[in-house]
Amino acid sequence: MPNDFPPIPADLLRRLGEKADGRRGELQAIVRIGAGDAAEYDVLTNAEIDARRTAGEKVDILLTVDSARRGAISHAREGDTIITITTPNKGAKTRTYKASEVDAVFLTESAVEKFALPYYAGRLTVSEYNELIKRYYDSPENTWGIIHYPPSIYDVIGDD
Repeated sequence: MPNDFPPIPADLLRRLGEKADGRRGELQAIVRIGAGDAAEYDVLTNAEIDARRTAGEKVDILLTVDSARRGAISHAREGDTIITITTPNKGAKTRTYKASEVDAVFLTESAVEKFALPYYAGRLTVSEYNELIKRYYDSPENTWGIIHYPPSIYDVIGDD
């Protein structure tokens, strides 16, 4: 394969690695979609690669990714471990999440502002990030935090 594409920025490689890690256990590949300077990079499964090729896109496999879990595995992610969050306001609601599906829970404004918002600022489009900010800050009396799902999906924990 000729090297007809620009160098991949390190921050993009980090994001691709995080996406692959978030989809543990699936056979994946770092791919180049398109050609030349118009190329984009992503992490796709074989089924996703086939679907894109069937749709007429040029997809080159650059590197296969082994995302199997090895060594010590967190016991918190085994079995049916459940995370339950109950909001304490009037009309309190309880939300339940499987620990095997959730990556992180940010329950204080400090944690959201120090960790969650900077993380998503680098991963979402401007309009997606503005929507996150709006959902989190527009109803502070009913918003309790942000929950993160792999690969980089969030939900605002609130009374809505």
